Amino acid sequence: MDWQQARAQHTEGTETWVVGRPALVMEFYGTGKELAPHGRTIFEKFLALVPEPERAHLHALTTSSYKPLNAAAIRRAVKELSELDKRGRFYSITSAAECQIGEYSCEWSLGGKQEWTNDDVAIALPIAFATPESASKIISIFSDMLATVPFWGAIASIGYDVVWGREFEQSALPVNWRLAQRHRGMLVHNRGQRGDLIIADDGKVPRKRLYSAGWLTYLGQPLLEQLDGVSALDSAVQAGATLTPLRGGALVQAGPVPPVGDVNRQDKDVEILRQVHRAIEPIVLDVWTVPHYNILGVERDVADSWLHRFDE
Repeated sequence: MDWQQARAQHTEGTETWVVGRPALVMEFYGTGKELAPHGRTIFEKFLALVPEPERAHLHALTTSSYKPLNAAAIRRAVKELSELDKRGRFYSITSAAECQIGEYSCEWSLGGKQEWTNDDVAIALPIAFATPESASKIISIFSDMLATVPFWGAIASIGYDVVWGREFEQSALPVNWRLAQRHRGMLVHNRGQRGDLIIADDGKVPRKRLYSAGWLTYLGQPLLEQLDGVSALDSAVQAGATLTPLRGGALVQAGPVPPVGDVNRQDKDVEILRQVHRAIEPIVLDVWTVPHYNILGVERDVADSWLHRFDE
């Protein structure tokens, strides 16, 4: 089956839902204190990405299920996200009813109070955005978010979108894992790790990390300092990546469109991504610090091997 058509389904009784599909995924990482004033902005920027027909189908996770994101719910969310300095918030929104995954979705944890836990925002858009015709629009969306909100790092690539819920993750994440093992450019969905990218390497000093390079990789100042500045990215740029200064950091683009790769066909479209990944290797996780391998049902060394898929 073509990777673009891969779907994960979950069945309960007589109901069957599509709970996972390939998507264009953007992930942004920041700290609670710095992002607290920007919660409303992030929410409104996501809503602006959703076209009007799809916006009518937006549903937000409540304590028990997904409920329509109507006008009253939006007003409540705007108020809550304007008060992140008082209380952190988790949101999961998708443009479909019940437990079906929509074409547009997002989830974020904002307003964290712990020094060593970062906030994160994940946005999934239709896979149709991963085309030459749409690439410039994605770069514009990605860059605009980074220019407006003080994230310290971010990535964008082909990924796999799943709704919130452990039972659905059990159906969708194994599909994502199998696809990512074959297609080296695809991200592995790991909700827990997104919020655990500030690592105390020496037991004392917390350092920020990424778990992978992406088609688009943003390195804020805290990451660039660990790489000895922009000059450390020269090898990736010489291999075909482009580098653009952005908000005191650097935005690295690995090719004109999101690379996918196929180890069975020895596709070369991930070669630039490989070079970017190698250039930022000092700030990439060596092992998963959150046990995503338990959810995927694979051994730890197998799961960790994905982090090293560009080492050879």
